[in-house]
Amino acid sequence: MIFLANLTVRVEQHARASAGIMGWGTLLILAIGLGSAFVVMLRHVRAHPQQPPTAAMYRFAAGSLFFMLVVLALLWYGLESWNQKFRKIRDQELREDMTEKHNNGIRVNQTTPP
Repeated sequence: MIFLANLTVRVEQHARASAGIMGWGTLLILAIGLGSAFVVMLRHVRAHPQQPPTAAMYRFAAGSLFFMLVVLALLWYGLESWNQKFRKIRDQELREDMTEKHNNGIRVNQTTPP
C-alpha cells in the first residue's frame, strides 16, 4: 500500500513537472526564436542604416520561428507519451491494489462455521 501511495505521488509529481517544463519550455523556445530573428534584424539595421531589412531576413525570421515551433511540438509529444506511460503504470497498480483488497476482503468474509 505504501508503494502504491509513493508511486501515485511520483506520477503526480512527474505530471506537474512536465506541465511546468511544457510551460517554461514554450516560453523559452519562443523567446529563442524571436530573439534570433530580432538579433539578425538589429545587426542588419546597424550595419546598413539606410537600407531596410530584406525579404531574405524576413524569411530567416519566419524559418527560425517555424523551426522553434517544430521543436516545441516534438517536446510536447515526447512529454505527453512519457505521461501516458506513467498513467498506465499508475492505473495498473491501482487495479492490482483494488483486486488485492477485494480478494482479501472475500477471504476474510468467507469463514466457514466450525
